[in-house]
Amino acid sequence: MIPGKSLSMAQRLAAGFGFVMLLVLAIAVDGAFALQEVNGHLNRIVDINDRRTGLANDLLEAIDGMAIEARTIALLTDIGAIDKERKAFERSAARYAEVQATLAAALAADDPADPARAMFARISASGATSLPGLRKAVRQGVEGSNFEATQTLMNDVRPAEAAWRIDVADFLALQQARTAASVADARASRRQAFALSALLVASALASGSLVAWWVIRNNLRMVRVIAEQNATLEWRVQERTAQLARKTADINAMLQNMKLGVCTVVEGNRLHPEYSRHLAELTQREALAGEPLLDCLFGHSDLGVDQKDQLDAALAAIVGEDPMMFDFNAHLLVREMRLADAAGDERIVQLDWNPIVGADGRVDKLLLILQDVTQLRALEHESGEQRVHLEVIASVLKVPEPKFVEFVTTSRAAIVACRAALSAGTRPEEPTLTLLLRHMHTLKGNARTCGFGIIADAAHVAEQGYEHLRRDADFAWEPARASAELEAVDAAVTRYAATSENTLGRRSRPADAMAARGVFLSPEQLTELQAAVAELTRATPTSPLARLVASLGLPPLRRVVAEAMAGAPALATELGKTPPAFEVLGTEMSLRPPFARTLRDCLMHVVRNAIDHGIETPDERARQGKPTQPMLRFLCERDAGGVRLRIVDDGRGLALGRVREVGRAGGLIAAGAAPSAVAELIFHSGLSTARAVTQVSGRGVGMDAVRGFLREHGGDARIVLGDDATHADGHAPFELVLELPAEACVF
Repeated sequence: MIPGKSLSMAQRLAAGFGFVMLLVLAIAVDGAFALQEVNGHLNRIVDINDRRTGLANDLLEAIDGMAIEARTIALLTDIGAIDKERKAFERSAARYAEVQATLAAALAADDPADPARAMFARISASGATSLPGLRKAVRQGVEGSNFEATQTLMNDVRPAEAAWRIDVADFLALQQARTAASVADARASRRQAFALSALLVASALASGSLVAWWVIRNNLRMVRVIAEQNATLEWRVQERTAQLARKTADINAMLQNMKLGVCTVVEGNRLHPEYSRHLAELTQREALAGEPLLDCLFGHSDLGVDQKDQLDAALAAIVGEDPMMFDFNAHLLVREMRLADAAGDERIVQLDWNPIVGADGRVDKLLLILQDVTQLRALEHESGEQRVHLEVIASVLKVPEPKFVEFVTTSRAAIVACRAALSAGTRPEEPTLTLLLRHMHTLKGNARTCGFGIIADAAHVAEQGYEHLRRDADFAWEPARASAELEAVDAAVTRYAATSENTLGRRSRPADAMAARGVFLSPEQLTELQAAVAELTRATPTSPLARLVASLGLPPLRRVVAEAMAGAPALATELGKTPPAFEVLGTEMSLRPPFARTLRDCLMHVVRNAIDHGIETPDERARQGKPTQPMLRFLCERDAGGVRLRIVDDGRGLALGRVREVGRAGGLIAAGAAPSAVAELIFHSGLSTARAVTQVSGRGVGMDAVRGFLREHGGDARIVLGDDATHADGHAPFELVLELPAEACVF
């Protein structure tokens, strides 16, 4: 409406017509709601009356059932038929009780003065009177007293049953009358509503033409607007369809050109029809759509039957289930496998699994991506080999050249001895096994001292095999395996030697070790010099000149001890202990070959045993008030018979109690054996106080090797217990005495 202008006739007519229509509509709505309310009320009354009428009919049906079944029981003589009728009577009685309870609940909300409640009370009273008689008659009939049952029905039940039925019939008549009255009221209300509706329709027809014109005009306008919107919508749909087609083409292009095998696994462990072309190249199969996953992807893999079964079960437990099932079974999904092609070549394939969750929150399918990582694994292997090669170079460089040459020489000598011991091809006996264990344990210890991990690991494997043969008579003897393990040790030693010679250019010979320590004479020249000096000093063989020349080229005891202690810091750190200090006391002397080499190997075993078994952890030493750094002392003594090297550490001592326990368990000593006899067991081959076998100890070889090596060269080893009593924890102080013959040393 524009301000300042009056309404036109058409506008006034339209306004008046609108007012009339609103009034008519209001009257119609009010009448409709009123009619609906009345009809709803009447319908509820009719429903209530119909339900109560139905319940009353159910009561009559239950009463008839009980009466008929009671009379039938009173006439029957067959026990089976009587039992069948008795069960039918019980069902009718239960039905009566159920209907009675339902009807009572329906009447509970009514007005207490309602006649229906009084009638129901009479029904309940009549039932309380009749039911005992009926049950009595049934019981008499079941017991075979047909005459008494008939008398009970005639005399006790029939009068009460008639009143009972009349009460139910009265109640039923009341409900039917109420239903009829409600129906009549409903019909009257409908007639009134029809009259009102006719009046309203007549009013509406009077103004229908104008309304129709107005509606048609607006509809035509709306049709034009809708047509324009439909045209716009169709253009948008075409544009979105084109965009979707481009995206689909892009995805298909990626699937066809990416170097990944991409697919989805659907229910039934089958492949979805959409998958990348590279997947067909990996599996060398063209038709993969709908094929079983295990056959087309894993049929030519290196997976065993058990792995395939586990994978099949895991996939079945994931697809179609909650996403957490993927987490529970992810460890069973294969992550890497080898595929063989038609030519027999193998490719390493890496697999990546991801769940795709549907709208229902369950795993709809699994996305599987396969990637050929053969070249990647080859590069990783090559990189690993290069890293190991660099570690070998670094470890060789840390060892002085003379010591490295000596290590290689002694290791190869040990390997030759072991190879000779295994040459017979038969199961080695105890002496041969002891020899094998001594050589391999010593070689392993020397390798660990020098930091040659590959050699130490290979020697540990070979040593384990010998130990199994010694401890377990049922352990299978496999000559090929024993030979392969020994050759692995030889190959490891050769690898380090080749690295020293070929990579580092160190081509020293064993004889060059002497010159590297400061003696610039060949062995022949040194022998001539020593002979000449001996001739000159024949009259005074103990002169300083004679002793000096005699000791040329021989390592002093202090150097041999230092070499044996070289690996102590690394071993102590590995065991969580403080690296020990050491001191060499007593007589100065040099050692002749091969005694120097033998003593160094023996001391290596002694030092390792002291660190592993004797020296305590820093916390234990602190609690006992001992110095933080442990100490090993080597005291050299000389007498007419040779040389004694006494070795003592400030650790916990010899585990005498544990040695006694192990010795008695093995039947090596009696119950009351003297402490010295118990201590002597540490030299027994195979006896160890360690609880478990490790890279360091646990085989009972170390001290046996010490005594064995010394006795081979005319020496010996023994243990001397201290004067102090054994500690409460079963440890006793001791010293280890290594004895060398006089010809082993030069003073």
